[in-house]
Amino acid sequence: MGYIERRRSPLDPVLRSLVSARIAQLCHCEFCIDITSMTLAARSGSRDKLLAVADWRSSTLFSERAPGAGLCRSRHPDAAGVG
Repeated sequence: MGYIERRRSPLDPVLRSLVSARIAQLCHCEFCIDITSMTLAARSGSRDKLLAVADWRSSTLFSERAPGAGLCRSRHPDAAGVG
């Protein structure tokens, strides 16, 4: 799990796991989904957030910071700002 750890990150470990799990879902990477799911379950202490991460917009399980994971909702980010 060391490759997922970012000790200097300003983000809460559970939020980092939520973002990682959502990205894995969007990329359809089964291996990544497994790894991030296990990490999220371990960090959050339950499977509830794991089961709700795909529908995070309507879930009441996430804090106000968690919707930041919505930045990852598109598989094809807007390339207009890429130079």
